[in-house]
This record gives sequence, C-alpha cells and structure tokens, in this order.
Amino acid sequence: MTTITIDQVKEIPKEYRRLLRDLERLEYLREASTSVPAFPTDGIKVQTSVMNRSMVISDELIDLERDIDQRVREMHEKEEAARELFRDVREPDRKVLIYHYVRHLPITEIAKIIFYTPRWCYYLRRRGLKEAERMGKE
Repeated sequence: MTTITIDQVKEIPKEYRRLLRDLERLEYLREASTSVPAFPTDGIKVQTSVMNRSMVISDELIDLERDIDQRVREMHEKEEAARELFRDVREPDRKVLIYHYVRHLPITEIAKIIFYTPRWCYYLRRRGLKEAERMGKE
C-alpha cells in the first residue's frame, strides 16, 4: 500500500478530470479511426486517402490507451491510499472525504446525498483534511 500526503489527496479531483478528458479524446480517436470522410469534388463524391491518416490516428490511439491504463492504475492506488488515510477521521467528515476524493463527486452532489448544505460539506471536507493531516503526522 502506498502512502499519500494531503497535498497529493487534494490533486486527485484534478487528475480525475484530466483522465476523463483523455477518455473523451480516446473515444473521439476511436471514432475518427473508423470513419472515412468523403468530400464533394465537382459534384462527384471522392474518398480521401485513409492510409496515412489512419496510421497516425492508430499510433496516437495506442499511445493514449497505454497512458490511460497506467494512469487508471495509479488513480486506483491513490484512491486506496486516500481511503486508508481517511480511515480514522470521524464521521461525517470521513463520508464527505470519501465521496469527494475516492468516488469523485462534487460537493454539491455530496450535499444532496447526505442532506447537508454545500457550505457545510465544504466545512466538513476542510475539517476532515486537517484531521487526516494531523493523524498522518503522528
């Protein structure tokens, strides 16, 4: 099990959003690699050369898939380390931390789930992070 610092925990939501953007890019590349555009030329549709374009897209697709696979594994490790770090944090702070940093829910959604105001959830998150940091130093 890897250990994680509070600063690394705070970076998890950003990394998750970057991962989602890359997954969207991957889906776009998969779509682009299977489509063959046709352009009108003097009223006659003519296919463009797919060979070069598909080879470049295929290479980029493979690289992106490998990168995403590696980052997903790292994300799971960080999530487990964060869960371990939050283990001794009191409720309901721990619940907010788990929902936000492990399940990747925005604070507004967490507030709806646990029937608190978003402002209170922000407070619980801040208090929980301080408590986890204090416990991590001991």
